[in-house]
Amino acid sequence: MLEHQKASTVARPDGFSSSHSVSRADTPNGERRRAVLVGINDYRGAANDLPSCVNDVNAFEELLEKKYCFNQFLRLVNSEATIANVTAALRELCADASPADRLVFFYS
Repeated sequence: MLEHQKASTVARPDGFSSSHSVSRADTPNGERRRAVLVGINDYRGAANDLPSCVNDVNAFEELLEKKYCFNQFLRLVNSEATIANVTAALRELCADASPADRLVFFYS
């Protein structure tokens, strides 16, 4: 399982991180609130780099956690945000989802 990290670029789509352990039984209506957050600042060549996409991921994660009570995050930033990793993360995001769950995919 991934560690909950605010500014790290180390993430793998092999599990969701959690700020605290929450099961369906612990949440209203048995829902889970999970998000895949992707941000890429570092593109080939310095002229192509972007200044704030990873910051966007950090800010959006904080918003989801504090305002919307999301508790499971999978972050892919910079070199971790490969097609294969994002595809795997989306599969995992949707795996065993129920109608009560809240799922978010964010890309910057």
